[in-house]
Amino acid sequence: MKQNGPFDGFLGFSQGAILSAYLVSLQEKGLALQDVEPLRLIVIISGAKFPSSKMELAYRETIRCPSIHFIGEKDYLKTPGEELVKLFQSPFIIRHSYGHTIPRLDADTTLKVVDYLKQERDKLSLPSRTDEDSISKDEDETLQKTDYCVKNLDA
Repeated sequence: MKQNGPFDGFLGFSQGAILSAYLVSLQEKGLALQDVEPLRLIVIISGAKFPSSKMELAYRETIRCPSIHFIGEKDYLKTPGEELVKLFQSPFIIRHSYGHTIPRLDADTTLKVVDYLKQERDKLSLPSRTDEDSISKDEDETLQKTDYCVKNLDA
């Protein structure tokens, strides 16, 4: 993270989601990742808490980091995922009808995720499309691609 960062957050699926949630919690408590910028978002797909009681320290307090949780109706981690959601201060939850997978989102759900991300960006005063001076060329290209994708969801 030090070598290739800074990073705004983590995106994790299954075991990666379990580890991501754990690390974000430890960072908030000052027990990990103290030599990198604070993480500002976590995306958890088919996540859960670590099943070991030795890891319980991470789950004793509310996790304040903004979070998106994808929970599948047929996922074997659905119940553990629901328990993880309860640890977050203001979780944004996307439910889908699939199992243990990264779901393909319909246009309506995609727009909800984009709106949530924009709200979180605005709360953190991150650059938006109107802040041309503070956006690098790479960031501008990424934003243009995102705008294109959002505008063409139904295409």
